[in-house]
Amino acid sequence: MQRFAPAGGGVWNSPTIDPGRHALYIGTGDAYTLPAANTTDAIIAMDLKTGKILWSVQDSENDAWLAGCNGATPAENCPKELGPDHDFGAPPI
Repeated sequence: MQRFAPAGGGVWNSPTIDPGRHALYIGTGDAYTLPAANTTDAIIAMDLKTGKILWSVQDSENDAWLAGCNGATPAENCPKELGPDHDFGAPPI
C-alpha cells in the first residue's frame, strides 16, 4: 500500500489571538502518520494576515497515534510505532 506523509496533526484547542503582535497561536496534537511533521505536538505562532508560521516549538518528535491502532491486530494504516500520544489540549495563553 502506498502511503503519503507527513499528514499533519490535529488541533485540539481554540486558537489564541494577539492583536498587538498580529499573531495567532495554536497548539497541535500528535501526527497521524510517520514521519511526523515538526509542527505536531507543538505550539505555533502564525501571522494573522498571511498565515505564515512565525515560529514553532515542538515538544515530542515522531509522535504518531490513531484511535483503534492499539489493539491486538492494528489496521494497515496504523503507524508502526504508536504514541506516546501527547497533545496540547488547552489554548496557548
